[in-house]
Amino acid sequence: MKLNRLLICCDYVPNTSSILFAVSISENLVCHYCSCQLVSHTEFLLSHGKSCSRISRPDKSFLYVCVFCEYHSNNSGHMRGHIRKHIGDKPYNCRYCLYKSSRLDNLTTHVKLKHSVEYDLI
Repeated sequence: MKLNRLLICCDYVPNTSSILFAVSISENLVCHYCSCQLVSHTEFLLSHGKSCSRISRPDKSFLYVCVFCEYHSNNSGHMRGHIRKHIGDKPYNCRYCLYKSSRLDNLTTHVKLKHSVEYDLI
């Protein structure tokens, strides 16, 4: 079963195992460092980039490392936004039109400019 191979390969057991079972391997995503097959899920990729034993971490700015390129950060929020660009994840939706964004600040700017409305998170 592919999912079991993924668990062994990545040596990753999330706090909530339902995260792993809720996603499917829909693309051939592979870690740039360990060649482990990955799932297209932002939190999983964030965690793998933080825990992959094959990644060299010369200083604290390498706490979170992108599994697809050389980008690294010590800020999980910055890494989430970066990962979303790679996998095309756009979780922020405009309530006034079909616009979607990978970042909340981009959605806020969109709503102000295109709809002349202050964006309300509620």
